[in-house]
Amino acid sequence: MAVSALTTLAFSAFSLINDQNVPADVRHNLTSFTLSTRPITDIWRKPRIAGFPNPLIDDLNAPCFIGKVPLAGFVSASVTLNATWNRLYDQGGLVFIFPAPAPESSAKRQWIKTGIEMFNDIPNVATVAASATSTADWSLVPLAKEETSATIELSREPVNATDGKGSSLFIYWIQKDGTKILIRETTWVFENEFGEVEIGAYVARPIRLEDAGNPSEVLTVTFSDLKVQYENIPPVTAAPTPNNGAAIQVSSALATAAVLLAI
Repeated sequence: MAVSALTTLAFSAFSLINDQNVPADVRHNLTSFTLSTRPITDIWRKPRIAGFPNPLIDDLNAPCFIGKVPLAGFVSASVTLNATWNRLYDQGGLVFIFPAPAPESSAKRQWIKTGIEMFNDIPNVATVAASATSTADWSLVPLAKEETSATIELSREPVNATDGKGSSLFIYWIQKDGTKILIRETTWVFENEFGEVEIGAYVARPIRLEDAGNPSEVLTVTFSDLKVQYENIPPVTAAPTPNNGAAIQVSSALATAAVLLAI
């Protein structure tokens, strides 16, 4: 099956969620723009210890500049980011947010984030992934202490029709000479290709040191050359079964279309 021409998501397709309303932010194009945040913001999911009223930390309140594409058509996303990273867990990068589950479902919202994050007093290329049935995991690749920028790419692995393998999401750290270093493979991303995903840039500052209104509490990240590419195909649709949304049924026609789109 011939691959259709790729579409690049235009600036007008992006919008800001979780706006911190920082006046200094500039967003006129995807070539260079800024995102800012005050504390306490994060994208994170972790169980609490027994006895807390809410047994789960489940944060998705970081400012995100995102656009929607059909998950079945996603091909790649990349960006370069730069900031003064000086506080534990200061972070920014690419975010990949799945559709919210049905209210009656026990599933959690799935997401992936990758970029720079401060830990152990140095910047790291960090990746965190949270699936519908789990809390988040976290991986780090240390950078030089003086490093302030990185280029990150999310890329869909081509389907291997010969041996029946589906796609993984590959995450690359791109070096200054263009060399791509694979730092993460997430295998569950395209298991069910239903609906649209929100993709773009994010910034978060989970730790507060001073009064939230103090200008020094604002973290600003500069993003360059944000690029999201996809095949412009209709999103695959599905309807949850009465079984708490845990199982999914599609018509035979849609199932056939989903297989063809993956080839």
